[in-house]
Amino acid sequence: MNAEIINIGDEILIGQIVNTNATRMSEILISEGIKITKISVVSDNLKDIIDSLHQVSDSTNIVLITGGLGPTKDDVTKTAVADFLECDLVYSENTFTKIEKRLKERNITIRESHREQCFMPSKVELLNNNLGTAPGMYFKKEDKIFISMPGVPYEMNDIMTHEVIPILRKNNTSKFFIDTLMLASIAESDAAAKIKDIEDNVKENTSIAYLPSLGILRIRLTTYQDVGQDLKKYHNEILIEIYNRLQKYVFAQKDVSLESVVANICIQKKLTISTAESCTGGMISERITGLAGSSEYYLGSIISYSNEAKMKLLNVQEKTLLNYGAVSEETVIEMVHGACDKLNSDVSVAISGIAGPGGGTPEKPVGTIWIAVGNKNSVKTRLINAGDDRTKNRIIGTNFALNELRKFLEQI
Repeated sequence: MNAEIINIGDEILIGQIVNTNATRMSEILISEGIKITKISVVSDNLKDIIDSLHQVSDSTNIVLITGGLGPTKDDVTKTAVADFLECDLVYSENTFTKIEKRLKERNITIRESHREQCFMPSKVELLNNNLGTAPGMYFKKEDKIFISMPGVPYEMNDIMTHEVIPILRKNNTSKFFIDTLMLASIAESDAAAKIKDIEDNVKENTSIAYLPSLGILRIRLTTYQDVGQDLKKYHNEILIEIYNRLQKYVFAQKDVSLESVVANICIQKKLTISTAESCTGGMISERITGLAGSSEYYLGSIISYSNEAKMKLLNVQEKTLLNYGAVSEETVIEMVHGACDKLNSDVSVAISGIAGPGGGTPEKPVGTIWIAVGNKNSVKTRLINAGDDRTKNRIIGTNFALNELRKFLEQI
């Protein structure tokens, strides 16, 4: 089945808010084995909304719509739907009863606009909204399913979870298989080159997608199975082929974060870790402590941004800084030893780099980052040449550091 997403709202078009609704709906559709062929954003203009409904592709089976269901004048989605279905707006007493109850519970004054919000197209089925006043709408036209929901993200998500998913499952007869491999420290183009022959020869209903981010690459394998087919074995064989080619870079065989993999290793092996950060300024520790239960294995961080802090807090030798500089293999090795000693951790990871935009030299340009990970007996290092963007460099450095930490922990 194919789906289109239509998000309504001037606030999205002018960049005032990020279109998180499209992301969440896409995740749900994909998880249900439904292909997304188009995502569009439409202004709060009646004609534009009507036109977008009429312009849905012939190959589309499901259309998900968000926005324009509230009580204000710019909320015209219901009027557009009524025009599209060639029906009238009729007053829904049941909707008003729910709105009245919700507003009274919150001591909010009931206004005429709330009554006007209860006029709904006569040819739609209303979907319950547990978290807001505007119900969703479900209707069909020309064998296509249309579902309209509020634009408020948590309300949309509630309706998707409790109302829309059952509708999707009832109407979607095809089966599908989806697997995701999580990779680190490899570029999308390099990964694609390593499995090009596999990708070139997969069946028509099997696809390989690359989803790169800074230092992380997701590879998603999807196989759609029509009635009378049995492609589970084939799907798994392709997955194994891809894994075998890229095993060196794979840190998980499902969509999880690096820090969660680190957490699982630490808990399983009963190891403690610490961090010593310079250029990332606490980003690594923030990622680690973002997980509940991290206090079980994470002992703390020393953010040594200056040379003085490196010397006083981590026992980095002054001669090391003078001879090699703060951004050097020698310095991060001493930072690891200092963190393990001061925080009494089994393993520590250290990072020091030139995030930019200034501070670079011909020998050490912006984006030069040194990472070390180890314990009192062994330390491994890695040099990264990230780029010239400060924000990206810090994120890339954080991801590489977490991955080097993961690899070291796995080998203990």
